[in-house]
Amino acid sequence: RTKGTLLVVSEGSPQTLPATSVQTRFELGDQPSVEIIFDASGSMVNEKMQYEGEERTREYVAKTIFNDLIDTHLPDEAHVALRVFGPELPGEQDSFVHDGNPHCTTLVAPLDHYDKRDLKSIIDSIHSGNWTPIARSLAHIHKDLYEAPGSRLIVLITDGGETGPGDSHEIITHLNADGHKVMLYIVRIALDKDLEKTFRELAKAGSGTFFGSNHEGDFLDAMKNALGFPYEVQDASGTSVG
Repeated sequence: RTKGTLLVVSEGSPQTLPATSVQTRFELGDQPSVEIIFDASGSMVNEKMQYEGEERTREYVAKTIFNDLIDTHLPDEAHVALRVFGPELPGEQDSFVHDGNPHCTTLVAPLDHYDKRDLKSIIDSIHSGNWTPIARSLAHIHKDLYEAPGSRLIVLITDGGETGPGDSHEIITHLNADGHKVMLYIVRIALDKDLEKTFRELAKAGSGTFFGSNHEGDFLDAMKNALGFPYEVQDASGTSVG
C-alpha cells in the first residue's frame, strides 16, 4: 500500500456552527512488506530445550513462534517473502560449501500475497539439516524485496551463530545506508549469552529489536505494532495533532 489521506469531516448544526465544519486528516503511512528468514539448520532438530514447561526440539519452538506470528499479527493483505536456510529446498536456491560444510539458503516463497495456511504448510513440511548461513541469507534481502512497496520488515528466527561467509552487521548497515528502510527483528531460540550481544547489535543496526524465545509475547507485541497501519492525525491546516 502507498501513502494516502483519509479526510474526516464533522458538520456542525446551524445553531452552533452556522458556517464552519471541522476537518481532520489521517495521513496513512505504508504497510511494511515482510520477509521472514527461518533457520532450519541441523541444530534445530538435534538440540532440545524447555518450552512452556516441556522439553521440545528447537525446531518445534521455532515453528510454533512462526505460526503464532502468521496467525495473530500478519495482516491478510500483507506482501510476504519467506526464506529458509539449512536444508536444500525447492525454490531459488543458493547452495555452497564453506569450511568443508554444506550450506544452503532458499527463497521458498517469493514476495506476494499468500493464504496464511500455505505459509504455515511450507514451514511445517521442512526437515531441518545442514549449517547456518545467516549473512548469506541477509545478503539476499535486496533482491528478495526489490519490488516491495514501502518499508521492509525482516524477521529472523534462528538458534545458532554464523557458520557461513559474510558479515551480517555490515550487510544490514549498508541496506539502510542505501535507503532501503530495513527493520530487522530477531528471535533467538535457546538463548546463548555469548551470542546475545552480537544479535542485539545486529537488530539495532536494522532499527529493530532482539528477543529471546522466552519472550515470545514481547516479540508478538512488537510485531503487532510494526505491522499495524501507521498514521498521523492532522487538523484542517495540516498541523500534526497526534
